[in-house]
Amino acid sequence: TVAIQDQRLIWVSSGDSPLWLWRDQKIEPINILHHGMYLGPPENIQAKVAEELLGNAAKTFENDQLIAFLLVLTHFSFYVTHKSLSQEKAETLFTMMGQQLGAPLPFSLDELMKPWHPAHLLCAHQLPIWGSLNLMPGDRILLASDGLEEGVSGITKRQLTEILGLEKSMPEITKELLKQVLRKGGFDNCTLWLRGI
Repeated sequence: TVAIQDQRLIWVSSGDSPLWLWRDQKIEPINILHHGMYLGPPENIQAKVAEELLGNAAKTFENDQLIAFLLVLTHFSFYVTHKSLSQEKAETLFTMMGQQLGAPLPFSLDELMKPWHPAHLLCAHQLPIWGSLNLMPGDRILLASDGLEEGVSGITKRQLTEILGLEKSMPEITKELLKQVLRKGGFDNCTLWLRGI
């Protein structure tokens, strides 16, 4: 799901629905596909995940503390998984996690920088990932269900870039994308949402 407010995109993602940014005649994926196939939220998911990470100490924290801690942790995990976390940003996020809890964390920053740390695996299986970015005039945001993936639709990244760059209205571009998906046979569901900035 996405929300756009004051030129800022905020997104939450799990499973296999791609979110793309078209900018300067290029497209880049914003989210990671197949992230744990989160189906949530079961009852008290925050408390359950926090207890696995923090042990019995989790019961001493307020729910708001746990939610804030887990939001920062999922953000941290996203960047580690994406291999795009600088040391400076890692230190900032790590400090924020400690501040949210108001207590020492049960793992070190060096441990958490490893992609296979249990905290990242737990986030991947129990929590959706999220992020935000500033949008610029001319940007186009495409949110689609998995029927748009190349293995299903046959639309390559190059073709997708060309279609999103057409000098047409957003509804016309969306219709062109859907036409290309159906040309392959439409082997999976394909919902498309396109927004120009």
